[in-house]
Amino acid sequence: MYSKFNELLQLKEVDKNTYEAIANINFSPDSKYGDNVYKESRIRVERPTAKEILEVKELIEHKLGNKPHSNILYHLDESQLSHYSDNEINKIYSRN
Repeated sequence: MYSKFNELLQLKEVDKNTYEAIANINFSPDSKYGDNVYKESRIRVERPTAKEILEVKELIEHKLGNKPHSNILYHLDESQLSHYSDNEINKIYSRN
């Protein structure tokens, strides 16, 4: 996942951690599908704390009760997961 948005000339920062595309951008030109951002689209960069992720997990588990479910985290690739300890990652993925 691309994370150096402040270095892209096609993006301008419009607010803290928020960027607007001033031109179309394809982050994966070699991909069959591509990760496109179109002119005037906005990107908001967030990195939740482990505590925030666990709070959301607890809320969802409370709502779902005993119904079968899984935890899926989008946009947490290896570089993003490196910001969390092994213990925090284990808590996020564990079944309570």
